Amino acid sequence: MEPGYHKSSTEGARPRGGWLAWKVGLALAVAAYVLSGIYMVRTDEVGVARRFGAVVDASAQPGLHYRIPYPIGRLDRVRINETKRVTVGFQMPDQVLRRAANPLLAQYLTGDENCMNLQAVVEFNVADPVKFLFHAVDASDVVRKAAESGMMDSVARTPVDELWTTGQVKLAVRVHEETQRLLDAYDVGIQVRAVNLQSIAPPQEVAEAFNDVSAARQDREKIQHEAEAYMNEVVLRAQGEAKKALSGAEAARREKINLATGDRDRFAKIYAEYARAKDITATRLYIEAMEEILPKMQKVIVDSSQTSPIDLGMIEASD
Repeated sequence: MEPGYHKSSTEGARPRGGWLAWKVGLALAVAAYVLSGIYMVRTDEVGVARRFGAVVDASAQPGLHYRIPYPIGRLDRVRINETKRVTVGFQMPDQVLRRAANPLLAQYLTGDENCMNLQAVVEFNVADPVKFLFHAVDASDVVRKAAESGMMDSVARTPVDELWTTGQVKLAVRVHEETQRLLDAYDVGIQVRAVNLQSIAPPQEVAEAFNDVSAARQDREKIQHEAEAYMNEVVLRAQGEAKKALSGAEAARREKINLATGDRDRFAKIYAEYARAKDITATRLYIEAMEEILPKMQKVIVDSSQTSPIDLGMIEASD
């Protein structure tokens, strides 16, 4: 030791207060790191927890859960009940890049080689959160491309007249089915809810000609409807007259049958009486015939076996 040098009592001693603060800070950091693994899943979400990239919980239900903190563990939240939408045939203009919407996106070729502009909105939701997250980089773009393909295929099988008039509902159903078929083939865990056609119109260059054709078609349908209404009126009137004639003929037939039946029954009764008493019955029939032939004349019957004539009026009075 050099002369004049004296060792301090604190020299070489560790700073005890700094060491304690460092340990407390480290403990708090570890605690914060461990507690960062606690996560909350809301009621409209499903949590997908991963560990070293592998999925360990594919459907964490709403509530509090725990996972190993980042970077060992990761969490993705997916809103499975949320209705997502993509547009087909049009896009919003980009104001930042000053880029206008591309009008060619709406043009499709029909089955009879006519060009039509179609716009639609596709609604979908998540059916499988894991496939939605990891089977596609941009699920919305996949849905858009599948819907465009389905639209192209469905329009190519539809004539322009049907597409322009009554085939719109059928077209939406076809696009829905074809889009879902493609998404199932891609296995991206997406369920298509609806395909809503927003606009079906001819290109601007031929819009006037299409309007003329549409007006002529409407006139033709109007004339056809009027002709059908007149035909139905004439047919109904003829059917009514035919039924009336048939009813009259049937009534006349029944009347003739009833008269003939009555005459037959009456003749049968007269014949039965004639068979029992021929002379009396014959005389009676003769008298009745004379009364019917000469209703307003006074009739007297002279019997050769009697001395005085018989007045029919007296006979009727006595009867």
